[in-house]
Amino acid sequence: MTGVEFVRLGKRVQTEIGQRHRYAHTLRVARMAVQLARRYGEDVERARVAGMLHDLARLYSDQRLLDESHARGLWISTFDREHPRVLHARLGAELAKERFGINDERILSAIRAHTLGNGSMTALDAIVYLADSLEPEREFAERAELERLAFSDLHAAMRETLRSTTAYHGASGNSIAPETAAAIELFHTRRSKLPDLIETVREAAEDKKGEDIAVLDLDGRTIVADTFVIVTGRSNVQTRAIADAIIESAKKDGFGVARTEGYLDGNWILIDLGSVVAHVFTPESRAFYNLERLWGSGARQARAIES
Repeated sequence: MTGVEFVRLGKRVQTEIGQRHRYAHTLRVARMAVQLARRYGEDVERARVAGMLHDLARLYSDQRLLDESHARGLWISTFDREHPRVLHARLGAELAKERFGINDERILSAIRAHTLGNGSMTALDAIVYLADSLEPEREFAERAELERLAFSDLHAAMRETLRSTTAYHGASGNSIAPETAAAIELFHTRRSKLPDLIETVREAAEDKKGEDIAVLDLDGRTIVADTFVIVTGRSNVQTRAIADAIIESAKKDGFGVARTEGYLDGNWILIDLGSVVAHVFTPESRAFYNLERLWGSGARQARAIES
């Protein structure tokens, strides 16, 4: 999308929404969604469009939400009937198709999921959900902390934002939507997969003859990651081969790769997998940076995991 196309889209959205305050919110959500998409290697244009179109039906009255959802054959649950405002997300996806010609299911899914979440959220769904929940003009005590977490660990940010949201609704005497309960279970399950991700990284490194593999349990001392996996390759060629194997294995096993750094140089390749960050060093670079010493007693050798 060119700058001109984005401006045109913005004008159409502004006309559609019809309220300056709500339009300003959509712009902030779109900007934050783009920033998060860049951070996690997701499609920036899809994030931008989903952010811009997520609230097309947000200002509809409860009765209009019910009527227009029913007219389009959307399923309306008991929870929806008791809380019609939540229908604006799914109805908004229909409006994005009808009025803006959006047929990309990844964009539509992100729009549908941005209010309640669900049990099958994609990374893009989570990005738009977090951007909507944490954009800078939101005012609640944990917002800034959760925003920082969103840029370091997508899954952890979802867990904590969902926790914050459910705590707020619980304190207000409101019930939790089944979709939100499913999202909570989803991201709890993803947290429990941390040992599997560590094993995926370790096995990939071993397969490419990586040496001195160490796992550093950071024990909550940083929001960067839960765990570092450190491995040595004897040359720049080998470090790149190890990095390639880790990335390929992580994707094959269903784990996201947020970013890589240092690949061309090859002396220190960083692979950000969210909860786990892999560091692939040449011997000289590993000795120089000495992450084991820097992060102290959290280090434990990979062989200890096998015992």
